[in-house]
Amino acid sequence: MKNIYNELKKAKSKETSANDLRVLLENENEQVKQASISNESFTEMMQIAIASDTNISEDKIRLLANSNFYIVRNCIAMNKECPIDIIEEFFEKKDALMGVSSNPRTPVKIIEELLNFDRGIYKEFISSNSTTPIYILEQLSASAEDDIRVNTILNSSTPNYIINSLINDKSSSVRLAITKSPNVTKEILTILLKDENIDVSQQAKDNLKKMRTSKEINDEVNEKLEKNKDLNLNDEFNIIC
Repeated sequence: MKNIYNELKKAKSKETSANDLRVLLENENEQVKQASISNESFTEMMQIAIASDTNISEDKIRLLANSNFYIVRNCIAMNKECPIDIIEEFFEKKDALMGVSSNPRTPVKIIEELLNFDRGIYKEFISSNSTTPIYILEQLSASAEDDIRVNTILNSSTPNYIINSLINDKSSSVRLAITKSPNVTKEILTILLKDENIDVSQQAKDNLKKMRTSKEINDEVNEKLEKNKDLNLNDEFNIIC
């Protein structure tokens, strides 16, 4: 009991170093851990680093979900290790919604509600979320805001037909995003080679060079094998002669 008292006292002390506070976070006593998080020496940047760690333990997630720092709570809500019940709790409290709308684990029903919540300010985050349903991505692809259309295009879950529908978009930023989309086709890149914007056409050209079909790769491999075969035959011939 005395040991717990001393650790609790240390966790509350302003003289306790940052490293010592990190150690106290591993303490089995809940009061000690809570006191460590609340300590003024446990800075916002320290908490952000822990909250952004992809290997963070669930125990620390639950601790930092109650952080005094708004950005830390958002980092927790955004972390892919964040349990769904914590995400749901954030949503119920209308807290850390940037993180909630960004997290691939966020339930679709919450994404649907956030879509138009508070004048739709979370659309930018939803448009980047890889688990956002296609019917919502369709809506976002028609947004009046360039950034949201760009995010939708760059989303790995956005299908080709949505990307193709924006090929004549008035914004060169949107057309440039198409050339960088993980799902863009060679056909679309070929069309964008003639884009009036030089950055778009150049990016289309560069990416088209990198994109090869499996047939082209197989043909290249077979061609190299044939050349090596011919070289080996010539070597054998030279040895015999």
